[in-house]
Amino acid sequence: MPGINGRFDGKRVLADLNALRAIGAYKTGVHKPTFSEPHLRSLGWLASRLPDADLVATIDGIGNVLGSSDKAGPKLLAGSHLESQNHAGWLDGPLGVVYALEAARVINGDPGINGAVEVAAWCD
Repeated sequence: MPGINGRFDGKRVLADLNALRAIGAYKTGVHKPTFSEPHLRSLGWLASRLPDADLVATIDGIGNVLGSSDKAGPKLLAGSHLESQNHAGWLDGPLGVVYALEAARVINGDPGINGAVEVAAWCD
């Protein structure tokens, strides 16, 4: 995939990570226990960003967020979690979700690539 690295946007990735960090910020980390208000806001934040990656967002009854694609070809599901342990580090979980989101933004919009990246944030 020549040239694909030039389309990844490190500033956008860092902005996304900092946006998630601000939700439930606690000292130098975060505090987002499962189903707490900060955790639920994080799920909504992700759901609102998935259309930017040509994904349809759903949140199931147990708090999993899935961004699915109708693009033809094979799919790669990638992600992590958005809640945290009590008073945890700010990258645990969101790093995997945001990297998956960025990969989806780059790959899903490219008609020359057969397939898509789908994004998940698993709950607890």
